Amino acid sequence: MNKKRKILWGGATASSQYEGGYNLGGKGLDTQDCRPYLKRTSNATTSTRLLTQDIIDEAKSCKEVGNYPFRQGSDGYHHIDEDIQLLKELGIDIYRFLSAGQDCIHMVMKKCQMKKEYVFMTIFLKRFIKQE
Repeated sequence: MNKKRKILWGGATASSQYEGGYNLGGKGLDTQDCRPYLKRTSNATTSTRLLTQDIIDEAKSCKEVGNYPFRQGSDGYHHIDEDIQLLKELGIDIYRFLSAGQDCIHMVMKKCQMKKEYVFMTIFLKRFIKQE
């Protein structure tokens, strides 16, 4: 049995790495958007995982990207079409991305107000499929 197997070439991103546009299209802040930049140290990862109410309140008071790099990511919000074209040029067969709102699917199915969280993901998927 000598079957040829196709190797899939792919990539992945998380919403905090890619999306940007934290304050556009009704998205609003998520926990990643409240995590300030911390210089790398031996405990930086631990420090950024511990969100206290004070840290969240401070993040909410900042209306710009400020010291919160996850709010911008690589700014896919403003570069959807060119990013999809780049994926095509790279020959990407599969692409996995996590959206900031993916953990509230059951709420969206119940017509929760969190539907706006899915606007970016829906736009991305429609444009990606359109270019197939």
